[in-house]
Amino acid sequence: MINFFVSALHAATLGFMLCFLIIVAPNVHRILTPESAGALLRKLFPSIFIFGLTMVAVAAILALLEGQTLVGGLSSASALGFAVNAFIIAPTINEHRDAVSAGDTSRSSKFRATHRLSVIIYLAQIIVSFACLLLLFGN
Repeated sequence: MINFFVSALHAATLGFMLCFLIIVAPNVHRILTPESAGALLRKLFPSIFIFGLTMVAVAAILALLEGQTLVGGLSSASALGFAVNAFIIAPTINEHRDAVSAGDTSRSSKFRATHRLSVIIYLAQIIVSFACLLLLFGN
């Protein structure tokens, strides 16, 4: 029964992450002005990361209680990624973006590199949730 909840948490995480990646992000940049898109994404990202952190942290705890150490470890790593994105990387991205907007073009490469790191973590988390589902359904 616990494996069902762990699976549901990872399926939900995978679903909201793919929805944001495929539907929300491209349309925000296509429809809104750069200023409006930036303001919206500054509000969305922390919420998304904290929501994801909560989901996979609960999945990690439940998996570990069930003796699913690999799924628990992968879920824990994903939770760490959400925490790093929420509390370290997103604020750093915002600082670099603000500096670039204020005319400090030297921070542009730092913004791009930090944003790229955030995207890599996000994509890795998608893979982790998918892998956890495969592991859980394989048992």
